[in-house]
Amino acid sequence: MNSGISKILGLIVLITTSFVLHAHPTEAAVTEPVRITEENLMVIPQDANTLTIVQVMTIVNDGKETVSQLPVYLPDNHSELSLLGDLKAAEVTETERGVIIESGLAAESERQVMLSYQMPMEDLAAQFTIEQALITENLQVIIQPGVLSFTASDLMTQSDLFEMNGQEYRRFTRLNLHPGEPWRLSFQLIADLSAPAGAGEGTSPSEAVSAGEQKVTSDGYPIIGRAGIGYGKAAITILLIITAFSAALIGLKRDMASTISKKKSKNTQWLLAEKEQLLSELFQLEKDYQGNLVGRQTYDTTKEQLRNRLIQLTTEFQKRAAG
Repeated sequence: MNSGISKILGLIVLITTSFVLHAHPTEAAVTEPVRITEENLMVIPQDANTLTIVQVMTIVNDGKETVSQLPVYLPDNHSELSLLGDLKAAEVTETERGVIIESGLAAESERQVMLSYQMPMEDLAAQFTIEQALITENLQVIIQPGVLSFTASDLMTQSDLFEMNGQEYRRFTRLNLHPGEPWRLSFQLIADLSAPAGAGEGTSPSEAVSAGEQKVTSDGYPIIGRAGIGYGKAAITILLIITAFSAALIGLKRDMASTISKKKSKNTQWLLAEKEQLLSELFQLEKDYQGNLVGRQTYDTTKEQLRNRLIQLTTEFQKRAAG
């Protein structure tokens, strides 16, 4: 990868690392020195037949010994795997279940792993199962509402709505996903995507040409493995997505009311319904905390978010009632 792209990706890694929100480790996670504290899956429809997934993971080693290998599982039937950030092809081995990062992770340290791949869609829908090689404390799936719909089990009741490049996106959260626990994800394309400008022109960056024993893309970037792990035009496209994605992760810290307020209607019935739902979530949160199902940090953060949203709803209801 050329130095300009590498520098930008390096900066993105620093930004994303600084601003992602970490869930408090569970008791089970604390007993495992190597784990994923945060994983983000941003799912973008490439066209009517393909989803592009940008995967960003923060992996932590709290142990006293260096881990020589880091396995990363990927869903079956993935393709066009690209390594992003500071991850190099020379340190990655492809396996039947995904990849192994041979450079490992030093004791008492953390690193961010960034990659992207594509998944097929059929009849405007995609269903696939993901599994984790490491305990994952917080896994988030991000889509653009109005373009994709998403369903899965064991999600937190409340999702987040935020803006990125002038578009609204929704973030869904699953806590405490363990190895050996397959998780089924379902996506449905609900928007009519037009063909991208310039489609069909030139040579696809995924088409490989030979350069001695080394396979490279038409742009001269290396490809390894049967599915192809490389860089090139596709990586540059993903770079633009990640740039916006990283900026959005920073924006998640702002007050959500400014985004949600655009969607408010004059009818107050939805305010009452959401207030009832939030009260139910608060009750369930208290039960989970008393039952040691969530940690103190997760409890405090979630409770504060729910409380702030209740205040917003109450204020809005009073304003509309007075009007």
